[in-house]
Amino acid sequence: MKKNFLLLAILFLYVQTNTTAQECLPEGIKFITQGQIDSFPINHPGCFGIKGDVVIEERISGTIHNLDGLSQISSIGGNLKIWKNEALISLRGLDNISSIPNSLYIQTNSSLLSLEGLEKLESIKGAFLILTNVSYLVDYQISFFRRR
Repeated sequence: MKKNFLLLAILFLYVQTNTTAQECLPEGIKFITQGQIDSFPINHPGCFGIKGDVVIEERISGTIHNLDGLSQISSIGGNLKIWKNEALISLRGLDNISSIPNSLYIQTNSSLLSLEGLEKLESIKGAFLILTNVSYLVDYQISFFRRR
């Protein structure tokens, strides 16, 4: 009886672990509002890795101002595209991403002041493109990558 209970408990823990810590969204996801970003942990509990592309591009100018709701994500299987976000000032919320197997695009984010939030990023296997953001971000990015 104890042996059956122990096996049942181990099976329960195994199933629980695999259902709460998983990869999700093989087709990727596009965030167009702050509400979508904020509700990501509620709508996708336990999703630590997004298999497809992640696009962060506000539909209404000035609506996406932070990425804090994405802090549970530790891996992205596709491209990461952050563009056309007028109120976004940092990349905090992407703090747990350590590698991107494809490309990283950071473009036309007129208020982006730094690359803060990408400190754990160790590798990008595709293109790494930073264009048309705040002009002094270029100086910051050079010092950011020299520290590595």
